[in-house]
Amino acid sequence: MIFTAIIVCLAAAALYLAVTPNRYIATAVLLTETRQMPDDGDSSSETAIDSTVVESQMEAVRSASLALRVVDKLGLADDPEFGKPKPGLFSRLIAMVRPKGDKTRKINLREVALENLTAKVKIDRIGRSYVAEIDATSIDSDKAAKIANALADGYIEEQLDARQEAQQRANNWMASRLDDLRMQAAQADEKARAAGDPLPNAGQTTGSDASSNSAASNNARELAAKARIANASYEAYLSRYTQALQLQKVEIPTTTARVLTRAIPPNQPGSPRVALVLALSFIAGSTLGVLGAFGAEYLEAPVRSRSQLATALGIRTFGPLPVSKIRTSLFGRDKGLPVALVNEAGGGAVTAENELRKIKLAFYQIDSQKPARTIGVTSPHSRDGKTTIAYSLALLTAQAGSRTLLIDANMHNPTLARAFCEPGSDLLTKFLDPAENAIVVMRLSDHLGFLGQHALGNGAHPADIFSCEAMQRALQRAQESFDYILVDLPAALDHVEPRAIAPFLDRILIVTSWGSPIGDLERCLENADTLSSRVMGIVINKSPDVRSKGFVRPMKPAEKPTLETDRAAV
Repeated sequence: MIFTAIIVCLAAAALYLAVTPNRYIATAVLLTETRQMPDDGDSSSETAIDSTVVESQMEAVRSASLALRVVDKLGLADDPEFGKPKPGLFSRLIAMVRPKGDKTRKINLREVALENLTAKVKIDRIGRSYVAEIDATSIDSDKAAKIANALADGYIEEQLDARQEAQQRANNWMASRLDDLRMQAAQADEKARAAGDPLPNAGQTTGSDASSNSAASNNARELAAKARIANASYEAYLSRYTQALQLQKVEIPTTTARVLTRAIPPNQPGSPRVALVLALSFIAGSTLGVLGAFGAEYLEAPVRSRSQLATALGIRTFGPLPVSKIRTSLFGRDKGLPVALVNEAGGGAVTAENELRKIKLAFYQIDSQKPARTIGVTSPHSRDGKTTIAYSLALLTAQAGSRTLLIDANMHNPTLARAFCEPGSDLLTKFLDPAENAIVVMRLSDHLGFLGQHALGNGAHPADIFSCEAMQRALQRAQESFDYILVDLPAALDHVEPRAIAPFLDRILIVTSWGSPIGDLERCLENADTLSSRVMGIVINKSPDVRSKGFVRPMKPAEKPTLETDRAAV
């Protein structure tokens, strides 16, 4: 499970790397504006002021106005990567189910480009400095460098424009103030002229006239003084305004912001990172596999020991048998050939010898009064090693001097038939033919005969053939010539043949792999009463807890197998 999870995650990572386009990351380094606002008497520290100023400048670099300036400058609204993305599957499905009369709002490509650009740009402050690092990502390396440089240049241009706008606003205010002063001075002059000279001719004034003339004279003098003050203020502002305009014609707006490092087109893509993706997928697969393995361990109990099976199922258990270590030739193991756990000279090649002999002794306990014992060998699933067990038990009983017949009844994967029979052989068909008086078998070794063929030629299903009366009579005829008949059956949970032939067998031996779920054995026994009533025991195979001694070799067929019909010769 762990291995499978790792392979699946690595395959998913490989698929992701195959379909994901390379993206390039270009970096520009920008020194932001370092001029601080004048202190207004605040007692805060200089560090706090610097931090506030720098963060404000960073937000200015990240602003939507600057990004929109770059969109317009580089024409990203017309770029398929930013402004005109191809519609995805979800968008197409929505378009299919949307009514024809539904008028949706027209998409603003500048807004789309702005959102995509914001998502593909990363701006960070380097440490506690005034320096900003601008990372732009694109499928084109040149485009990524242009975007990063355009952002840096756009920030400087915004700073210059801001200073120029501030000067223009100051000039507009001074011009407006100057107009107000001019109006005030003009009004004061007009009032002073309207007051005129208040003094009358000598000798013609009375007491009341003298008092009135004195008041008018005082008023005229006040108006004249105000007119002079207004004119002086106007002249002063006019002089300052003129000087400011002259200075603006000479001075050029400047800023302390500058580009420290311009972005260049990168040679290597920044994403996806192949090593990182594969490493993360391996870690994810390992984690999922371990969690799944522990979950399977506790949710569905696996086969681990004989006592565990005896407690859970109440059936006699043999084994455990070790995993066979195959000794192959220089060019590897021959495909399709069975493995013998015992050799032809007698004795076990691995530590499985003692357990196999226990199973062979159990054969004698079936029914001592019967002339022969017919035993079927099956397993819940394929690849549990049932063919190896059946073939090894047949060799072991034959080496003990018992006349043994081995039948390959697994028409779905006839491993033994492929190893010992020619492609056109019909031994099993002749065995089932009631017209055949003699049993024709292939002699594999002393006291060991074999029946099998690659496929049944009549086109019928194997379950129908093995459950018919012809199969029962054929096994009865074979019991007259052999002491033991071992039938290699297909997997019980995958195929129906074991349940079909079970009524004609004396006992059934079930082989299961170490670590396979006990629930498979329970389902195997629950599905057929005839199968469960004839089970003589369960063999635990391929146990890593048991160490094998020595190696085993694949059993190679004879160059010209001989067919025997005489009972004594077999």
